[in-house]
Amino acid sequence: MKKLVAALLCLCLVAGSAGAAQFTFASGTRAAQADFTVSGDDLVIRLENISTFNVSQPDELLSGVFFDLAGSPSLTRVSGLLAPGSTVAFGTTPADNVIGGEWAYSESATLLHPEGLQYGVSGVGLSIFGPEDRFPGDNLGGPESPDGMWYTLLSAGNIIDQGNAPVTGGFSLIDNAVILTLSGLPQGFDPDADITDVWFQYGTGFHEPRFPGVPVNGNGNGNGNGNGDDVIPEPLTVSAMLMGVAGLTGYMRRRRQMAA
Repeated sequence: MKKLVAALLCLCLVAGSAGAAQFTFASGTRAAQADFTVSGDDLVIRLENISTFNVSQPDELLSGVFFDLAGSPSLTRVSGLLAPGSTVAFGTTPADNVIGGEWAYSESATLLHPEGLQYGVSGVGLSIFGPEDRFPGDNLGGPESPDGMWYTLLSAGNIIDQGNAPVTGGFSLIDNAVILTLSGLPQGFDPDADITDVWFQYGTGFHEPRFPGVPVNGNGNGNGNGNGDDVIPEPLTVSAMLMGVAGLTGYMRRRRQMAA
């Protein structure tokens, strides 16, 4: 019995130790999610507008995410892609899914963000990101620089022909997620512990809405309350726990049948 319990505990611990961290927020009609995954020395960021509400005006478009990294490593741009299942609305979806020429990355020891953050990826300029900051890829539309609202993120619940002119055909927009890859992480980088203070940016300027992300795993980093109230187990962890409980239940049932 003790061996089975120990094995179950080990299984749960392994299942929860993935090289990834997830941050989310929801406020009114806006909701976003950023998944940070480590692959070798790459940091892969999946940014998604997960709101179930229609985007009716530009300041409901998700345009970027800012964050801090422990140790302040210097990263380089690798690629910018549409997430699987995402498309370009009011424009042509590139056959290779490369949208890097419309998104940018920057880091600065002098801080990029009003909240004092050093790292950011963005589809708009914000008086920070210029042509030299873009990910590899062609310019798909608009100026050859992150500018305006070109290729920012519509919501999961967007209704394509409802809203004001800028969000119903005035600009090419992404429905509704991108994957941006950076390289240069130090050995042993742990996204669950080493990514902090995540902020989601909307619209085309810092005067427009921005919101702190909450770490889904409840580790207390970033802007979570750190008391465990926001703990949501990862799917793999849940599956492992259920498998372990099922095994323990079967074991106890067999013991009772043998004792009968």
